Amino acid sequence: MFAGRFVDAEAELANAWRGVSDARDQTALRATVATYLAVLAMARMSDAEMVAWSGRALAQDGARPEIMALAWWARSWGLASSGRAEEALREFDAVASSGVLGEIDVLWIRGQLAVWRDDFPGAASSLAACLARVGDARGDRSLLTCVAACLLAQALYRLGRFAEAIQQIELGLAIAQEAGRSVDLLFIHAMAAYPRIARGDWDAAAAHVREALTHGRVLGAPGTMAYATAAAARLAAARGDQEEVLRAIAALPDPRGPWEQSLLPIGDLAVEASLALGRVDEAVVHLTTLETAPAARRPLGHAMIARARGAIEAACGRPDAARMRFEEALGHLRGLCVPLEEARVQLDLGRVLRRSGDRAGARRHLVAARDTFAALGARPDMEAAARELPATSARQPRAARSGIWTLTPQETVVARLVAAGKSNRQVAADLFVTVKTVEYHLANIYAKLGIFSRAQLREHLTAATGLASSASTPPRRAAAAQAGREGADG
Repeated sequence: MFAGRFVDAEAELANAWRGVSDARDQTALRATVATYLAVLAMARMSDAEMVAWSGRALAQDGARPEIMALAWWARSWGLASSGRAEEALREFDAVASSGVLGEIDVLWIRGQLAVWRDDFPGAASSLAACLARVGDARGDRSLLTCVAACLLAQALYRLGRFAEAIQQIELGLAIAQEAGRSVDLLFIHAMAAYPRIARGDWDAAAAHVREALTHGRVLGAPGTMAYATAAAARLAAARGDQEEVLRAIAALPDPRGPWEQSLLPIGDLAVEASLALGRVDEAVVHLTTLETAPAARRPLGHAMIARARGAIEAACGRPDAARMRFEEALGHLRGLCVPLEEARVQLDLGRVLRRSGDRAGARRHLVAARDTFAALGARPDMEAAARELPATSARQPRAARSGIWTLTPQETVVARLVAAGKSNRQVAADLFVTVKTVEYHLANIYAKLGIFSRAQLREHLTAATGLASSASTPPRRAAAAQAGREGADG
């Protein structure tokens, strides 16, 4: 099972359960079989089966301590994944205080529940303590170590501690490779992509995504593939490939997988990708999926939904409603210790305020977002915020009023985004305007600067300010896309 042979494992476990289900003297064996069936249900994305089988396991007497810990891990996961994290915590608190489980197992499972409850400081504390103690424990605890390291990496990523997250990932990766468990390798490679995506380390992130997808295809289980898909979609979104975001999600048997099952859900990316492609109705459908998912009950889920609603309002030309939704999202995020997510909403809010004419308000949020991104080392997001700021200035630079200085603030932002290698459609999505509006601004830019192509625009901005060279679009994608866009975008 832990090698990823789920079909064979299920057949063997089903036969074993039939053989021991009625035997009075086989309670310990029943507990073991039921526990492994609960863990196997995780691979099928069946929260109900995880809860049911783990319940059967825990009802038996005489189970080994490691089996009891594994059963509680599966039960807590199943309850939390189905939107019942608080119930899972109450249930586990009772067993933890009884002394049935050892200290390491209590820390491991409590840390997992903290992640599901979006209590990332608590998760980091419990999981770090668990890993510090497991090194002194006897016996093979490689599964616990891999899972705890992966969960700790996620908590550190959410807290904006990217370098520490990568250190934990390397620990888990080394242990998983030595143990030869494909399931663990998939989870760890998927998690490894996130801090690297945030920092703009595209090649390293892509390598981890490829490894996660390879393991996912070999395993062939939707529950495990959800993690690989989530990482692939996040990387595609960061690179501006919105079609790939939607293809990744649609490839799953249940497109809700990355939202329901993954601890790093990507349902908001489906909304953003649809809006970037001009498919507002499709974005609304994705939003409905988010609103009805059990994961929406999590604190971070409330913020994610509010942000998605704000993006839709902005795309529909309702800036006041968008502002209210983004402010609502910020309200949900404050206190969660998720600086990257909070700064991204501030960037969204700054864009909307700038578009509606509130330059002072826009600048306040954009500066805060830029400074947070800079402190985190989130280079692509920092550059996106920096590109927005010139349009919030009431004064033009002290220079001859010719060339790029004749551009309006909105034209300046459009020019910078186009020079960064973005298509008209991507620029429209970034600025919450229509493609027609971008085309209108681009025509004015060309006329004012006396140029005729995007390549000339990039050269013009680089010569005048040097800012175009700091664009966050990955060079490989920008170079590949530039040739095809010259004719299509004008």
